[in-house]
Amino acid sequence: EGTGKSAVEYSFTDAVQAVRDAIIVLFRASAPALELVYTHLLDDIRAAVIRKRPGRSYPRPEDGKPKNKGHGKFLLPAKLVP
Repeated sequence: EGTGKSAVEYSFTDAVQAVRDAIIVLFRASAPALELVYTHLLDDIRAAVIRKRPGRSYPRPEDGKPKNKGHGKFLLPAKLVP
């Protein structure tokens, strides 16, 4: 919602933990407090930004090679080779 970031810039595990914590609070919250809990949940998810680490690369090993599935069958590589 208007953060200017893409979904891959957020920590999935931190977001899931924020949702779990909010569910516990929602069960105990009164009706007037629900909107505040929801707003707090969105703030927690927005704060779960992954720290940028310039120059880091984690390529998958042998991603450009066909995978041997056995019995003479091969799976094409997931990475498009130029």
